[in-house]
Amino acid sequence: MKRILILLLISALSGCDLLLDALVDCLDNDRPQFGADPFPVAVLNEVYSHTITASIKNEPNDDLYSYNISWSGNLPQGLRFVRDNNDRTISLQGTPTELGAFSITLSVNVEPSIVTANSSADFYDDGNDLCKTSHTRTYNLSVIVMPMTTAR
Repeated sequence: MKRILILLLISALSGCDLLLDALVDCLDNDRPQFGADPFPVAVLNEVYSHTITASIKNEPNDDLYSYNISWSGNLPQGLRFVRDNNDRTISLQGTPTELGAFSITLSVNVEPSIVTANSSADFYDDGNDLCKTSHTRTYNLSVIVMPMTTAR
C-alpha cells in the first residue's frame, strides 16, 4: 500500500517541475547570503578598504541573478560604501577620521535573471527559484588608534 501511495505521489508531482523546484530549493536552503567574515579593524587616519560579496547559497549559477545591496547604520567619518562594477559586491573605503565602534547592516534583495534554464539543466533545479529572496546581516566595525611601539 505504501508503495502505491509513493508511486501515485511521484506521478502526480512529476508534471509539476515548478513545484518540485521550489520544494527542493527550500529543502537545500537556496537563499542569498553575505560572507561570514567580520570587518577588519580600521586604524584612525589610515586608508581602509574591505569588500563584501553577496552570493546564493547552494547555487553554482549565482551570477545569473540580479542583486540589489543596500546598507544602514552609522559609518565612521571618512568612510563610504562604493559599489563595484559587479552588483554582487560593495566595498567600504576611505580613511576613517573618527574613533569608535560602529554597527552596519547590509541587506540584499535578489531576483532571478531573465535567462531561462536550458534543456541540459537538472530537472529539479532550473536555477530560477529561491526559497528566500532577501537577506540581512549586521557587521561591527571598530576604528582604533594604532598602538605605539617602544624602541628596544
